Amino acid sequence: MNRLRVQLILAFTSVVLVAVGAIAILIIQTTNTQFRQYVTNSSMQASGGGLEQLVAYYERQGSWDGVESLLGQGVFLSGPGERPFIRPSDRTTRPMGRLDVLLADAGGKIVYDSAGEMGGKKLSSRDKSQALSITQSDGDLIGYLLLSMPRDWTMMGRLEQQFLSGMRTILILGAALAVVLGAIMGALLSQRLTAPLQRLAAAARAVAGGDLDHKVEVEGSTEIVEVGNAFNEMTT
Repeated sequence: MNRLRVQLILAFTSVVLVAVGAIAILIIQTTNTQFRQYVTNSSMQASGGGLEQLVAYYERQGSWDGVESLLGQGVFLSGPGERPFIRPSDRTTRPMGRLDVLLADAGGKIVYDSAGEMGGKKLSSRDKSQALSITQSDGDLIGYLLLSMPRDWTMMGRLEQQFLSGMRTILILGAALAVVLGAIMGALLSQRLTAPLQRLAAAARAVAGGDLDHKVEVEGSTEIVEVGNAFNEMTT
């Protein structure tokens, strides 16, 4: 196992494996993030009915006081149906598809946070740019709505699971193919590098056996050619 050819094959394959693994992990993470963002954006675009309820609530109440009674009913969902899933942190049930909701007033102060983490704080500039502006029929701004997938969402719909599972399968197969091709290329490269050394070793054994006029075929990299020429000069 200490042969140079084996070491070269292992080294080349290891480099390919590490590179492909790093790329695969990056792609999987990016795909998950982009998919979550896609679901959120789709929900934001399809949230017209929920927005109408919010506007009607504000016009009826004159403020956002008590709006949790409306939003707590699950006005904003990522898809039809309410199949329960379990939060790992507290093991409580929560409707499948329900999104995290941030509602801020016209000044950007958060008046409702379904996750219970940012109540009373101000929306960041980034969040405000991604949020939907809530306006009354006369065009007056009354608040901002930001929807997002929960970080602890442990169950998704069948189609979403199939999509992500298919992506992972493709990446795994692609990574396996890349490793196999890397091993083959490593074998070919190692053969090209070690063949001149093997011929030089055979020539040295021939000289040691008494064939003092034996010459070695000179080819390969510059360094190998120099060694071969030096050997031939020695046996001249």
